[in-house]
Amino acid sequence: MVKTPESIHMNREFKNSGVFDFSNSKIRSYSRNLYNNIQAINQFVLLFLFLIFSSAHLLILITLAIYKLYWAFKIFSAQLQRKFYVEKSGFMFFCSDSHVIVKFRERNLLKNNTLFF
Repeated sequence: MVKTPESIHMNREFKNSGVFDFSNSKIRSYSRNLYNNIQAINQFVLLFLFLIFSSAHLLILITLAIYKLYWAFKIFSAQLQRKFYVEKSGFMFFCSDSHVIVKFRERNLLKNNTLFF
């Protein structure tokens, strides 16, 4: 765009009208306050997102801990339900209410080393 003396004169009048006069202290303080408000909102949004994701992470960790405690309690209660444990030279006997598991120490007796009856 070629600047003619008329457009330069109109541009000076537009600048002097006060619309875009950034030398005005009110406009500078307004723009500074607007910038500070945008920064505060930005920080609040980032903090909110961080809290959401960190709480989700903590929720997953708490769920995994409860799951591990559940299985530890299940295994512990299963061990408590066993009546007795006797180890002899050939076998180990695990006697429970439902069945008796005889586990052989010799590897060549059974394919998976365990006999159920």
